[in-house]
Amino acid sequence: MDKRRKPLTAYEQLELREKLDVLIAEHPECSVPQMLRQARTLLRLTLEEMAQLAGITVLTLKRIEAGTSSPSLRTIEQLLRPLGLKLAIVKRSVSAEKPAPA
Repeated sequence: MDKRRKPLTAYEQLELREKLDVLIAEHPECSVPQMLRQARTLLRLTLEEMAQLAGITVLTLKRIEAGTSSPSLRTIEQLLRPLGLKLAIVKRSVSAEKPAPA
């Protein structure tokens, strides 16, 4: 938690996690680096705290968030785990790929 702010109550933490769920659902077009940065800042985590939670270096996290580094799937999973998220690959249904008739 960013030390410049007062600690959050459990209820406030839950509210922020729910906002994160909404943010992800409303913006599926966001790239992984964009979403990681938005999630981290929404949850009021510093780069140092997020890196420590994920078990990676601050420099690695900075590069990922800046889009100058392409993380492995394992690293993405490490970054998502503290946020309560999982990496998933979802197969599109055939109906979703076909354009609607005019």
